[in-house]
Amino acid sequence: MFEILIFVFLFALLLFWMWVAITTAVVAVAKSRSPVGWIFLGLLLGPIALYVLSHLPQGTNSFGAELSSEEMALGPDRPCPQCGVVNPALEGACWSCGAPMPRAHVRPPRLGGGADGEDATDGSDSERG
Repeated sequence: MFEILIFVFLFALLLFWMWVAITTAVVAVAKSRSPVGWIFLGLLLGPIALYVLSHLPQGTNSFGAELSSEEMALGPDRPCPQCGVVNPALEGACWSCGAPMPRAHVRPPRLGGGADGEDATDGSDSERG
């Protein structure tokens, strides 16, 4: 009988620990931090990871990624194109009228590009014959 109580207690502890890890990942997404890293910390440290995460400030724009130069050029605030109310630069919609805020367009990096942006080809592909 005593062995069954120990098994039930350990099973409940395991379920609680997994719930804390999943909750840590959800809080990480809400704070714009990496959910994958925080779920592993939640599995490893349990409630300690959730406590630490809850006391960290809001992360940057997308899971800890740095802002692009175009987004930094926007500054901390920008006006709504429809109503003119000033909104934070990373908002997706105006908080006043709900109009979508245009995002800065960032081109993906070029693969094989050198420091000057040219393609790093050796010329062997262009000469066939």
